[in-house]
Order: sequence, then C-alpha cells, then structure tokens
Amino acid sequence: MSLILDFLENSSRKLPKKTAIITQDKTYTYSELNDLTLTLSSALSKYPKKTVISIIFENTSECIAL
Repeated sequence: MSLILDFLENSSRKLPKKTAIITQDKTYTYSELNDLTLTLSSALSKYPKKTVISIIFENTSECIAL
C-alpha cells in the first residue's frame, strides 16, 4: 500500500528541486515540503501514542505538510 508520505519521500529523493506546490507567496520543492512534514512529525512525536491532538491551520502550505 502506497501512502502520500511514501510519494513525498520518493519524490523528494528522486526530484528534490522539482516544484511541488505553488502558493500566492512562495513556491515549494518536494525537498522543502518533505522537510516541513518531517519537522511537524518530529514535533508531534513528543506526545505519547494514542494521544488526541487537535491541529488547526489556515489554508497554508503547512496544512498540506500534515
């Protein structure tokens, strides 16, 4: 089973400088998007498993990194 995370990791490895997202303010490469995802994942990993966490984002690239 292939997950979005697998796609992102593979794309950041194979095509790190290819554009992944274009927003009104910035363009993100697959590598940059993967880095955002890893940063958020690292922050959330500090919580015990099965902890309920609510995350609220505006419609931004950080929201996509989830």
